[in-house]
Amino acid sequence: MLFIFVANVLSAQYHRISGSVRDSAGGPLCNAVLMFYAQADSSHAVADIDGYFQHYLPAGNYRYAVLYMGKRYTPHSSTFALHQADTSLGEIAIAVESHGIEQVVVTGQRPFVTYRGNTQIYNLKVNPAAAGGNMMDGIKQIPGVHSDGESLKAFGYSKLAVAVDGQLLPMTDEEIAAYLSTLSVDDAESVELIRNPGPEYGTNAGAVLNIVSGRRGNDGANAFISANVIYQTLWSGDARMRVNLNRGISRSYLAYSFGQRRRRETLTTTFGADTTDIAPRTAHQMQQGTDLALGKRYTLGIRNIISYANEHNTYNTLNSIDMRQRSLYTNIYNRLHGERWQWITHINLSFGNNCTEYTGNTVFLSRNDINSRHHNIRSTFIYDIAPNISAKISVSEMNNRYHSERETDTQANGTHLDEQAYSSFLTLEYQNDGLFAAASLVGGCDSRKLHESFADTLYQQRLWAWQPFAKMTYAVSKNQRVWVDLHTDYTRPSMRDMLPYISSSSTILPRIGNPNLRNSTNYNISLGYSYMRAASLEMIYSHKNDAIVEYIAPYEGGYIIAKDNLKESRYLRMIAVLPVPVNMFVQMDLVRWMFTTVFAYHHQWDNGGINNMLYGRQFDAFYVYHQQSFDFKRDWHFDASIAYYSPLYFGVYSTEKQYWANCTLSKRVGDWKFSLNGYDLFNTNIARGRFNDIPIDARFELNWHCPKITFGITYSIGKKQMKSYEDRRIENSDSRWRNDTNEGVKVSG
Repeated sequence: MLFIFVANVLSAQYHRISGSVRDSAGGPLCNAVLMFYAQADSSHAVADIDGYFQHYLPAGNYRYAVLYMGKRYTPHSSTFALHQADTSLGEIAIAVESHGIEQVVVTGQRPFVTYRGNTQIYNLKVNPAAAGGNMMDGIKQIPGVHSDGESLKAFGYSKLAVAVDGQLLPMTDEEIAAYLSTLSVDDAESVELIRNPGPEYGTNAGAVLNIVSGRRGNDGANAFISANVIYQTLWSGDARMRVNLNRGISRSYLAYSFGQRRRRETLTTTFGADTTDIAPRTAHQMQQGTDLALGKRYTLGIRNIISYANEHNTYNTLNSIDMRQRSLYTNIYNRLHGERWQWITHINLSFGNNCTEYTGNTVFLSRNDINSRHHNIRSTFIYDIAPNISAKISVSEMNNRYHSERETDTQANGTHLDEQAYSSFLTLEYQNDGLFAAASLVGGCDSRKLHESFADTLYQQRLWAWQPFAKMTYAVSKNQRVWVDLHTDYTRPSMRDMLPYISSSSTILPRIGNPNLRNSTNYNISLGYSYMRAASLEMIYSHKNDAIVEYIAPYEGGYIIAKDNLKESRYLRMIAVLPVPVNMFVQMDLVRWMFTTVFAYHHQWDNGGINNMLYGRQFDAFYVYHQQSFDFKRDWHFDASIAYYSPLYFGVYSTEKQYWANCTLSKRVGDWKFSLNGYDLFNTNIARGRFNDIPIDARFELNWHCPKITFGITYSIGKKQMKSYEDRRIENSDSRWRNDTNEGVKVSG
């Protein structure tokens, strides 16, 4: 009722004026400024990338002028009356003066970080450490985001989902890293760090890093090339190239990446030792995308990502795993918009195959072949109720189908998993001056059926869920803002964790699937404060029902790892981020120095029953990350960082304290950039600890054989001026079935 009341009040006072601005040839004039003049006041509107504009003015008589590229244009019919109804000026055509346009130089610079609500929006191009590099390296300059080159985490604890133009990437960590490495920092308009995303990013995303890509406004092409040589006990390397092409009504790109990884890990436990050699993992990824502007108000596009990889693992020089992965992702979308509304539809399709073959002492043990098929259709309608109020309604249907064929030397069987989900949400947003508020309600039905060939259904579940979302941000002053969020998400168990058989990839602790695993639902409430657009303090309370946890159980004279649902898991977390920029003058040249400190404190309560035993635990943990960055003259940059974890619990495991140090030295020479990265320079990132809740004192030590040294080269070709893409959304993925082959003990590092 409050939204309706405010909308009626505003509608009674203001009316909408709209139209489009074009040159004499009919081309849109992006960012043209329309100045509206009344007797007592003036106002202005800015045209979007397609030349369209809309503005709200009180009733009265007006005249207008157009400002474009430093010139003022006054059409012959430049007066209008605005009374009791919305008015359209139609298409405004002006004859653009061409002289001097090529001499215009833009000297303004956007700040490194701005806010929309409590979403942090980073402009990486203005950071000397990130400029000229690939997106994966640039993301490391965002305070609170940690990357080891293969995965991304926020504030030490939360894994980041990655989206491009609002579309979640349904890929593994390795595939996402390859995708982001093909993007130049110059390809992105901005990078958004969304701590508590709304339902437009799906209901299984806890934190999102959204890459808002850009495009060049004129016809032509540009390219970005990068390559890395990596040493981490063994040699590895990768290379990639991306080409952007504008031609007429189409905006297209084509990219390819290649990587070959060799790595060694050693796990030493009370039960024995495993040494794993990944030698090698060879991965390819191809990307293609096209946008077509089929009319003034209609856009059609397609995105395709093809990935395939082969991996050979050797365990203790006797056992081996050979894995083959193939996947295809396709996103088809269209966007139709009017003066006050948008209608966006996405059709997402994906197909995958993951074949794993196990060999012991040159003797065939088993083969597991998983085929997957996924589709998702989502349609979203957005309507501007009033100048400060908008509504969004969305409906979607998703279906996942997996088929696993397992073959041993004595038998063969098949397992089928079918998942289907229907959901819809309604969101209302209000924004005025320093206040931003949004509320959403998501309703959906999630069903799952698991069965084996020649057997009855092993498990069938239907879950109805109502998930609330809400957020409010208020700017107390120019440099201070506070926010409160209610965020809901859930986690489906992966298919591998539900398969009703034992995986013997580890000679120490094999795994067994649990077909009765249920979805885990998580409710988060956060209260935050930020200062100067960067420093922040946030308190988060989380309550998770049916938390998915691991446990160790006796099995045939040994022990085995399994997963089950815990009744509840709660935590209280505090996160503080303090970035401080300092400018120094050294020999009359400006040197920029910035240090960032991230501190996170975590207290957790777990309660329930596991393996027919009562389970309860409380523990405290904290994380500290500190980075020093220096920008020197002649485009040299150096940064060094250190990360520290206190002792942690991981359900089955408890670890001792860990810390590691990283550094980067880079140099830009024109369109070239050279970088040297060192990860875990002192080889201190070794996970040591013990196994919990078993009757013997069982300990482990997991060594990733660091340090890792990477030498990288990037090169940009062609025009780099970019414009923003339109907003696009895509949710859900079938990435849960795709995991690395080390199915034994996994301790994050």
